Formats: sequence, C-alpha cells, structure tokens
Amino acid sequence: MRSAGGASALLVALLLCTLPCRGDGVAAGTPSDRGEYHGEGRDTGGAIRLLRADELRQEQRGAEEVMILTGDVKLIQDSLTIWCDFAQHRRRLGELLLRGNVIMVDPGRRLKADRVTYYEKERRSVASGNVQVLRDSVLLRSRTGRYDEQSEEAVFTGDMSATDLGRDIRVTGGRGRYDARHEVAEAQVNPVLVQFDSTGGETARIVAEYMRYNAAEGIAEARDSVRIDWEEVRGQGERLFYHPDDGMALLVGRPVIRRGRDEAVGDSIWLFVTDGKLDSVVVRGAAVAYTASDSTRDAPRSELRGKQIVMDFEEGVVARMQSDGQAMGLYHLFEKGEDKGSNRVSGDRVTLLMNEGSLEDVIVVGGTEGTYYPPRLAKKVRRDE
Repeated sequence: MRSAGGASALLVALLLCTLPCRGDGVAAGTPSDRGEYHGEGRDTGGAIRLLRADELRQEQRGAEEVMILTGDVKLIQDSLTIWCDFAQHRRRLGELLLRGNVIMVDPGRRLKADRVTYYEKERRSVASGNVQVLRDSVLLRSRTGRYDEQSEEAVFTGDMSATDLGRDIRVTGGRGRYDARHEVAEAQVNPVLVQFDSTGGETARIVAEYMRYNAAEGIAEARDSVRIDWEEVRGQGERLFYHPDDGMALLVGRPVIRRGRDEAVGDSIWLFVTDGKLDSVVVRGAAVAYTASDSTRDAPRSELRGKQIVMDFEEGVVARMQSDGQAMGLYHLFEKGEDKGSNRVSGDRVTLLMNEGSLEDVIVVGGTEGTYYPPRLAKKVRRDE
C-alpha cells in the first residue's frame, strides 16, 4: 500500500491501522475472501475502516481531499462489509464511490452491482449496473437498474427478475420496480411469473402485460391479456389473482379455462389446487361448463349453464358438476359405448355425477323440465350445441 500524500485527518479517519501491502495482512495475489461475511455484531463506532487495498493514494482537488483505493479493496463500517475494485472517498460530502464487482453485505442484505454510491452518515446506498439484491427472502436481479436504500426502492430499466426464495416463485420482465419496505415487485414489458417445485420443474406459469407480486402476503396480480398454465389447467382472462400458499387463483374479465376436454367460461372463475392436482373449479355469472359424457374418445360433451357452476375433480377427472340458479343441462347417454340419445333438462339446480369419465347419474331439483332426444335426433342437437 502506498500513499501519494502525508497522513491527513482523512487518512486517519479512514485507516484506524496502517499495515504494509494489504490492510488485512494478506499478501498481494492471495485469493480474495470477497463475499465471505463475518461481520455480524461488529462495532466500529460508526467509522469506516480500510482493511486492505492494493494501492492507496490521496489527491487534493481544490479545497477537497479525495482518497482513492484500487485493487482488492475491503472496507467495513460496523456490521457492514464492502468489497470492490475501486473506491473513491470524498470526505467533505461523506461519500464513497465504489466501482467494479462491488459487494456490500450486512446481516439483513446482500448487494452486488457494477457501481455504488454510498453515503456513510445516512448509511444509504445507490447502486446501478447489473444490480443484485438479496433482502429477507427476495432476490432481485437486473441488467440495468438502480437500488436506493433510503427510499427502499429498486427501479429496473433492463431485464429484471424478483425471486421469492421461500415460495420458489420468480417474476421476470423487461422493466419494473421493487418496493423493499412492502416487499412488492412490479414488472412491465412481457412480465412472467413462474413457480417451481422442489425438483426445479414448473408448476405454474402466468403471462400478462402487467404483473404485481406481493412477497409479504404471497399474492400475485396480473392484468391485461392474462394466460395461466397451472397443473395441466390452461386459462385466460383480463385479470388474475394468484394465491400460491392457499392453492387458488381467480380469473376475471371474459375468463376461460380448459383441461383436456373439460372447459368453463363465465364472468369469474376460481381454480383450486390441492397437493399438485386440480381439486375444483367455481364459475360465476353467466356460467357455462363442459365435460365429456363418456370415456370414449369421441363422445360428445355434456353441458351445464347457470348463475354458478361447481366442478369437482378426483385425480384430475371430473367427478361432479353442479349448476345453480336458472340451471340448464344437456347430457348424453351411453351404455357400454352405445349411443342412447340425449336429454335437455332445466331447474333450480342440475347436478351431473360422473364415474371414471362417464356420466353415472343426473339430479334435477326445483321447477324440473326436460326433453329427451333419441339417437337420430340427438345428433342434430349435438351439432347445434
């Protein structure tokens, strides 16, 4: 280590001890401990201490003294540890300019960036360029962006990602922001939310034009041209609320969901998943739902309409469909694969009971009406539907 000037008040403030070569006593060329944190509970009385640098020089810029550190720089301030390739300390402003592989670590945060401006009195960091922040259980990354520790906000202008490590959820987008105080990430420009299982496989994928993810509450909101793929269910709508902890999602705005030949449309659709399998679907407002009436491949689909329809699944197969409120059902009868015609029924409630993919029973309650179509006429009804 060498100094371009005599020991000044700035140097004394910055260096509480002066050691040859490197401030931690490690010879030049020794592998760096960059990123290895051992500062929890450390107390420097608020002063910044230099532990090491390959080179130190002091410059007088008018009335201002500037300390410049280059090489493998390591600084500490109480429990905070800083590593970088270049540091410039402006005493009058109380400002540290850090560049090159910057890492800042304290017990509640880990920050990496190309450039950081650190204000020592406020203990505030403003980072830019390949920003990566790990705070609590959320990991933020951005090719180009800024993180302001005082406002507790990150603004990303390049590709960004926010990963909730506790839930294995990652939100990406071309532009976005993160509110660290409330643990809320927003992504614009092709935002995507993906949830992973323990093996790294995708269990859910949500695509929209806008995404907001609240890591504190575990809720994602997607808006505009929303699409969701979740445990073999495909859905779309204008707005989505996803609750991963509770295994449920709400689609609104002309929503449609499909799983194989099962389909539902309405004003709003709730999806419920249990143990990685679709458990039930609740369709409300001008609700329509379809399911295959028989296990044979080309069997026509039975249909329910009403104000609310509930579809219950067992092992991913519809076991029960129930329509309430001005309910109407059109179902098709098969016996050992032989076509027995179709029935159209209406009432206050219509319930279709399925068994291994085939219609087993129909229950109609309240104001019952019905029409039977023999096979030759049923074919026309099925074409019309």
